[in-house]
Amino acid sequence: MQQLYPTMQLDRDMGQSLWSYSNLGHWGYTCDTGRLQSPVNLDTSTAECVSWGPIEFDDYGSGRVTVRNTGHSAQVDGFTEWAQKPHVTGGNLPGKYYLQQFHLHWGDNDSVGSENTIDGRHYSAEVHFVHFMEGLNTTSEAAKTPHGIAVIALLMQAAPDGMALQGLENAITEIRTPGKCQKLDSI
Repeated sequence: MQQLYPTMQLDRDMGQSLWSYSNLGHWGYTCDTGRLQSPVNLDTSTAECVSWGPIEFDDYGSGRVTVRNTGHSAQVDGFTEWAQKPHVTGGNLPGKYYLQQFHLHWGDNDSVGSENTIDGRHYSAEVHFVHFMEGLNTTSEAAKTPHGIAVIALLMQAAPDGMALQGLENAITEIRTPGKCQKLDSI
């Protein structure tokens, strides 16, 4: 994942933000007291193992997407336009969930970038794959529906350069200004 490091440096260029990870005490009350909230620290010494079935990922193929600068992150969307729409089932999910977008979180260096932590350790970056329950089409609709949104977080650690994310990295370097977007024929 070393190829993401140059894109991580863009965070300072992607526009001023009204939020930060620096002072968690100033976050909204639900992040302090709510359930099912992020960020989460997974404490492996007290975590309870559960026996859910596997999460099944279907139709996560390749297709045209848009990479956009939201002002706080790089977001990739366009999956709802694909003929075969990417979706997840299984695990503890009560139905089928369709991928709406994914977005990335990163920091100023390879050791702090993820929102969530394992045993207090941050990772280089984190990707959130945001899914809506089948039949829900908007964020407001999904947010009002119990179990309407399923977010799968992937923690990433920096590694030697590779080509796997080169197209995404190139697109991100083109969207330094909030609101800009770049089309990719394939991801």
